[in-house]
Amino acid sequence: MRDRKAVSDVIGVIILVAILVVLTVIVSKFAFGIPNIKKIPKAKIDFLSIKRNITAESRHDGFYIKLIHRGGDSIPFRDLKVIIHSHGEHDGWAPDDRTTILESYTNEVWKVGDYLLIKTMKEYGNLSSGAVGMLNGEKEVLLGNAITEDLNYTYNINIKIINLNSNTVLYEINAMLPEKKESGFLVK
Repeated sequence: MRDRKAVSDVIGVIILVAILVVLTVIVSKFAFGIPNIKKIPKAKIDFLSIKRNITAESRHDGFYIKLIHRGGDSIPFRDLKVIIHSHGEHDGWAPDDRTTILESYTNEVWKVGDYLLIKTMKEYGNLSSGAVGMLNGEKEVLLGNAITEDLNYTYNINIKIINLNSNTVLYEINAMLPEKKESGFLVK
């Protein structure tokens, strides 16, 4: 009779190699199957001013909040959300079905040197946002209508800029609105 001992050693090695191949496939599928983590943009954003918007009718008294992109990554407007908080209530702007970037505006990203202008309006004791725009040089370009919810009119507000892709706060500041008949800002 022949010795069949060597056959079982070869079969054992083949089974071990097959198990290792299967484990390697499972581990690599898990490691490479993790969804891509979205890059969090890095941008230096500065608060420039809050200026009072004085009109003929005092009920339309509101503010212009001006922010500037000082450096870092350019951010597509479709990835931005601006929220203004006042006593726990908020008003904000974000690109959704109620807001579209106007076709006449060709720059779809907020890049270094661009200003972001947030207009607010005071009506019947409440502060609500009117529009969000960009200042392109001296020319104001409207990006779209803001999401409008009433805010309690107060002199203390919190402004946040959020990146929708990464769901991170890019910039936050507490500011004090200027007193009546004044322009400028105070930052806390």
